[in-house]
Amino acid sequence: EAYRRQGLAQRVMDMLLHWVRVNADPRATLGLMSVSGLEDFYSQFGFQNRPQDVFGAGMTLTVGDL
Repeated sequence: EAYRRQGLAQRVMDMLLHWVRVNADPRATLGLMSVSGLEDFYSQFGFQNRPQDVFGAGMTLTVGDL
């Protein structure tokens, strides 16, 4: 709780996605299993909700879209 609302998660995501942009094949797809209620946080980075009936819970982002 002491570390909430300090922008740490934002910084971690920025660093991770920077590494992916530099190192990953642009055709690669990232998979993310989000805790319910945090979809809006991840969508600001370009992740999209996956249809529940086909793929189950989670979100995806194609590296070339970064």
